Amino acid sequence: MLAAAISVLSLSVLPSASRPLPELPQINGVYSTVSTVTDLTIAFLFFRGFVHIRSWSLLILTMTFIVTGILAAVYLLSFPGGLVPGTLVVGTTQTSGWIWLFRHLVYPLLILVAMAAEFTFPTGRHEVRPVGPVIAAGLAGAVVIATGLVLLATVTIEALPAVIAADGRQWLWPVGVLGWSAASLILVALVSVWVVSRGRHVLYLWLAASLVAAFFEVVPALLGMYRFSLGWYLSRLNGVVSSGCLLVMFLTEIDRLQSRLRESLRDLGETNRTLEQRVIERTRDLEGLNQQLRKAVSAKDLLLREVYHRVKNNLQVVDTLLALQIRQTPAIAGDLSDLRHRVHALGLIHQKLMESQDLETINLEDFLRDLCQTLAASYGVEHHYVILKVTIKPDGVSIGIDFAISLGLLVTELVSNAYKHAFPSGRAGIVEVRLTLVGDGEARLVVADNGVGMPATRGPVTIGRQIIAELVDQLDGQIAIHQDHGTQVTVTFPCPPGLPC
Repeated sequence: MLAAAISVLSLSVLPSASRPLPELPQINGVYSTVSTVTDLTIAFLFFRGFVHIRSWSLLILTMTFIVTGILAAVYLLSFPGGLVPGTLVVGTTQTSGWIWLFRHLVYPLLILVAMAAEFTFPTGRHEVRPVGPVIAAGLAGAVVIATGLVLLATVTIEALPAVIAADGRQWLWPVGVLGWSAASLILVALVSVWVVSRGRHVLYLWLAASLVAAFFEVVPALLGMYRFSLGWYLSRLNGVVSSGCLLVMFLTEIDRLQSRLRESLRDLGETNRTLEQRVIERTRDLEGLNQQLRKAVSAKDLLLREVYHRVKNNLQVVDTLLALQIRQTPAIAGDLSDLRHRVHALGLIHQKLMESQDLETINLEDFLRDLCQTLAASYGVEHHYVILKVTIKPDGVSIGIDFAISLGLLVTELVSNAYKHAFPSGRAGIVEVRLTLVGDGEARLVVADNGVGMPATRGPVTIGRQIIAELVDQLDGQIAIHQDHGTQVTVTFPCPPGLPC
């Protein structure tokens, strides 16, 4: 719509383009100042876009507006009365004309280069690498191009043909040739922008509008034939519009992005509040579930402790009944005493479980030491000269109830046998219990004494030997008996889960 409005306005004025109007050099100052500031601002915005997107076309567009911005600044300084009334700051009376021509020639040429780069290396598919050297080369190239054109229009101006008559108002033939060439290049650049973009990107739509305004900046000036004609003033107006198109686009996009950012922040705030509320509700639910879980675990612990306590008490009752039975039936007192020791081993396990923190495991060293001390105390009346040694390596190991029952009963049987058979008639000696983790997933239990040893001929299989064999099988172990200055029973078995074998 903007391009159409510019076209309609310009076409309506073109028939009267050569009409002379009052001289207002300050208009040119405003035109040049606005063009300089706008072009350099657009160059900076294009550069920021290039830093994020790393597109070749954006880099070339950055160079384009650096060059046109510098040339617009020099045009301001070289136009008679544009900055200082009645005089010019740099160059000669021909400098401003050549700078104007150079600016309108280089603008479409660099646009064509940018569109060729976009066609060859589309944005989003190809990135500029390495970024640092390319940026340095691009900025340096823009400065070199602008400096070269400025030097050509100032230092070597005498080598160029005159473009303005001696009166300082009328155009000469180079303006027509180069001006219409610039207009043609602008049209070609406009077509290239449309072919490359197909109107799919707002940047290129505004760039096309800028080219339309640039075209109608050149044509009215050429048809006006004089400075300060109607066409010349229209040319300056369209020049400001041409420079401002892209700046308006950038400002519009920035405002749109800020609006979207505000909406996103508002939506994000709503989402955060919703999530926070859900987190509060979920936390409240989890706290309730955790409270229920803690109550359930506490109830389970209390129940287990009660179960262990009742089992221990029941075993104590059994132990008391066995003690009474021993006093009433001395003939089987030995067998009943062995049974008491087994019952005590089971009761000790449940007592240790009741005292443990997790109600599932007990300390191995504490359990075996307490068990062996109880056995030693039980046999101490008849064997008070027998010393019992217990060695557990490593210490601090915990075991489960199933393993503890099998191991405790096995130690009870082996230690009881040592006390009963190795030291007859009050003989002194040593009973040693060693449990070690030997590595390779195995543990070793050794019960040794320095007593009289086992008889050469064994009698019938006793219940104690049967119990030992069954317990070794429960541990998936192997038993070996060695006699040398006493008896040594070695049981090797796989480590249960949890033991650091």
